[in-house]
Amino acid sequence: MKKTWSTLGITRPIHNVCFTWVLFQQYVSTAQIEPDLLCAAHAMLAEVANNAKRPDREALYVKILSSVLSSMQGWAEKKLLSYHDYFQRGTVGQIENLLPLALSSSKILGEDVTITEKGGGVKGDIKVVDNSGDRVDYYIRSSMKSAFAKIMEAGNVTEVAEDVVTEALLNLAKETEDLALKERESFSPILKRWHITAAGVAAVTLHNCYGAVLKQYLNGVSTLTSETVEILQRAGKLEKVLLQMVVEDSAECEDGGKAIVREMVPYEVDSIIMNLLKRWINERLKGGKECVNRAKESETWNPKSKSEPYAQSAEELMKLAKETVEDFFEIPIGITENIVHDLANGLEHLFKDYTTFVASCGSKQSYIPTLPPLTRCNRDSKFLKLWKKASPCSIGAEDCHSNGINDGNNPRPSTSRGTQRLYIRLNTLHYLLSHLHSLDKNLSLSPKIVPSTPRSRCSNSRRNHGNASSYFELAHLAIQAACQHVSEVAAYRLIFLDSNSVFYDSLYLGDVANARIKPALRILKQNLTLLGAILTDRAQAWR
Repeated sequence: MKKTWSTLGITRPIHNVCFTWVLFQQYVSTAQIEPDLLCAAHAMLAEVANNAKRPDREALYVKILSSVLSSMQGWAEKKLLSYHDYFQRGTVGQIENLLPLALSSSKILGEDVTITEKGGGVKGDIKVVDNSGDRVDYYIRSSMKSAFAKIMEAGNVTEVAEDVVTEALLNLAKETEDLALKERESFSPILKRWHITAAGVAAVTLHNCYGAVLKQYLNGVSTLTSETVEILQRAGKLEKVLLQMVVEDSAECEDGGKAIVREMVPYEVDSIIMNLLKRWINERLKGGKECVNRAKESETWNPKSKSEPYAQSAEELMKLAKETVEDFFEIPIGITENIVHDLANGLEHLFKDYTTFVASCGSKQSYIPTLPPLTRCNRDSKFLKLWKKASPCSIGAEDCHSNGINDGNNPRPSTSRGTQRLYIRLNTLHYLLSHLHSLDKNLSLSPKIVPSTPRSRCSNSRRNHGNASSYFELAHLAIQAACQHVSEVAAYRLIFLDSNSVFYDSLYLGDVANARIKPALRILKQNLTLLGAILTDRAQAWR
């Protein structure tokens, strides 16, 4: 056969290239069931590589060599760049024969093949293929990305419906983890011969792929939901699995795998959940602030009903607070003591703001009347000076002492509408106080609270052994002070304004026979009866 080479214009280097191609072509045409053919082709590439290094290469040889090697490399890399699609558990061993062929072809093309063309007095060098460095690293990353993309496509991750997205992302995380484990068990042991951190590279690639999808999902998340928490927690679990793969695979590296670990952009699941939780708390508190502002604009201090003699706005505020606490503990995460305090502080601020609004009913001093003209006090009397300092009644008197107050033995109460509204304010404060205890109990006794720091554990201990309303201690004190203030204003208004006609206008006018105390006592009794009918038992029992 060698005798025909000169006739056919074939040299040994050309023969070696052609024979390599024949072996490779035969392997492909026989359905790739003869691995010995592929091994023989790879063995021939060793001679081809030596021939390609010779300085006296002919242009025809270079063109044939480039064409053959490019075809072989293209076919091999098509499979290696998506080896998850072409090789299964039973055929994964073929990579062991195919990869050396691809690497040898790439090396020869990248290092040894340069076509030198001369024409028209111009000399130029054309590099056929540029060596891209670590080809195995490139194969691993490309195949992992391709496999991940197919999982995404099959899982409809791009759907916009929230329930569909949630299920799709959870399934994507599970299948990504399965893919990583499959890579570690099936492909990495073979690829490790050419790449010391093959499994680590695969894990980092999958970590970044899922991280990109997770980031895209989080860009559309505005508040914390159970679905979002579930997705983030599943992502955290996936991240731990992939990180463990990197650590185990990098044990033999000089830097302990620090370089490859730096490629992993952390998901920061805990930080994201915490930020979303704080945003959720702020949104709920914002709703409470709007509720308080609505009350300031529209509250008329009329009782909700006879059985519920307190302001409607108070019920709305406490309902919002109760729902907030219930929903807060429904979030499927570990609730730390610090976060509970953040929520409690925000709610307490709302309660104090609303309490200040309820207590904004004027001053008791404004109801103290001027000193009567008949008095035994001289001009230098301290008592007289005290009365002069008192401001005259500045609240417009309502028609509260007419319409037959002294009508026989059955006088009607002289309590004005304004005073009755003060009773409603007082009921409202006690309504807040009672629900404050209940709300604090829900916060204190929740089994979902976990201590976050030694300092918070001490705080938790103080809470369990201290004041029953420690979460809302300041609000509790503010409500008590407001109760005292509203009670005093209501009492001064009832006596000095509503009952003015039966005290000063009757007792100090006319003769003694017509200025008896009995009518005043009857009116006072009726007023107290009405007070008892309006005020709740809790308000009456206070202090």
